[in-house]
Amino acid sequence: MTSQITGFISIVNTETRRLIKGFLPAYFWFTVLVLISTYFVFAEKYVDISIDRSLMTLKYANNPMTEILLYTVSFAVSSVSEVMSGKIPSMVFPFSIGVIFFILFPLMLSLTYMSGHVIKKASTTITGEEEKKTLYIMATSPQTRSSIYLAKFTGLILATLPMIILFYLITELIFSSLFLSVYSTYDAGILVLQILLVNAVLFISAGMLFSALFKNEKKASWTGTKVVTVCSLLTSLWILIPFLEFMMNLTNSNTDILFYLEKLTWISPFTAELMSVYQPSVFIYYLYSLVSASVILFLLGMGIFIKKDLEY
Repeated sequence: MTSQITGFISIVNTETRRLIKGFLPAYFWFTVLVLISTYFVFAEKYVDISIDRSLMTLKYANNPMTEILLYTVSFAVSSVSEVMSGKIPSMVFPFSIGVIFFILFPLMLSLTYMSGHVIKKASTTITGEEEKKTLYIMATSPQTRSSIYLAKFTGLILATLPMIILFYLITELIFSSLFLSVYSTYDAGILVLQILLVNAVLFISAGMLFSALFKNEKKASWTGTKVVTVCSLLTSLWILIPFLEFMMNLTNSNTDILFYLEKLTWISPFTAELMSVYQPSVFIYYLYSLVSASVILFLLGMGIFIKKDLEY
């Protein structure tokens, strides 16, 4: 028993060190991209003002883009007199719009970038060693296949932690500096930390499932990358639905199709994760679904790996 625990820790340590070396470029670019997007959030001025919601009615009120459209129309109407007198109105944003900027830029960027990188690494963690014939040697060791799979999974989680912790600190900085007076009813940093952890577990589980399914490293990596791309596109579509509704209303077009498009976008976990920050009260419901999906993917991948025939 002691030797198995020692062997498990040794695999975790080896995997983590190897992955961290491979993650170094990702750490750098993740930091650069998040800091740039965070700068744009800080570049705007936010004040405690309300948005006139009587000027426009949209069906999709639970979408960040709805809030932006409402503010844009409200600002345009309230600025007419200044424009007519030849003045250039100064634009300041409500706190709610500032939070939406945080959701649509740093958070969306971090979710997609981190997910794309971890699923690519996870989808090659088994197939890569299988092609190199090193997995056979590991599988014939005293370690069980389930412990090998779990050790690789743990190594991926540990290698992802620096990105998660960095974005947690960025979130704490943004909310404590810009939105504390309004959004003090919940800890945005802890909420985002939970979302990023669940997101990492979900995409690592998916990537390792692909790695167990395919024998070809490139095919497994390609599949994982495409999954993240599709999720990103679906969430981008979700963000744009109120804008599409606004444009269709201007042309008196039937907007019934948007209902089905919105349902389609909920396939992407990014949609649920962004909504959780936009409406924290619904977070727990999305958390259950994402955790359940992660457990199912993890167990499927482990089951396939345990029964997998390995050739030397």
